[in-house]
Amino acid sequence: MGSSVGCGLSSGEELKKPYPIQEADLETLADNDWTGIVPIEPGGGKSPLSVFATVRSGAKVTLVVAPKNTLKNAWIKSYREFAGIEARIIGNGLKAERDALADFELGFPGVYLCSTQFMTRADISEWWGDLCIVDEALDVETPILTTKGWSTMGDLEYGDYVFDQRGNPTKVVKALPV
Repeated sequence: MGSSVGCGLSSGEELKKPYPIQEADLETLADNDWTGIVPIEPGGGKSPLSVFATVRSGAKVTLVVAPKNTLKNAWIKSYREFAGIEARIIGNGLKAERDALADFELGFPGVYLCSTQFMTRADISEWWGDLCIVDEALDVETPILTTKGWSTMGDLEYGDYVFDQRGNPTKVVKALPV
């Protein structure tokens, strides 16, 4: 698709493009089948990078798990601004959230957002998607199983192998000091 994201934008609207540093991260993610840990400080462009990754990966069903207070002011805004995509919040409260949850569980194409709080309480056994983005979900002291044994999130290094949701070894493609 090139370096611009045009998904859903009206004709005449200016397309957003990633910054060079985001472009490098996107290339690394693409080279690793859109799997990786990309530690970026708050305000450092995680949301736009994730939007670009969603579009470039060709994912039909994307789930973003993020703190509740970021769903509207960061994620919905970023998907709309950078790709013209209307992301939907899933949950069990408002009717719109329940409808989005049903659509997500049935596999309808779209970008779905859920809070980390909702995910920890929901029955996720039927959840699936083409791409899952997790924002600020793990503390640096969180234990992580690697192919060499247990480590912590903060101690992971480039080249380590962790396990994906299916139990397959997945290479850490970028690790920065925390």
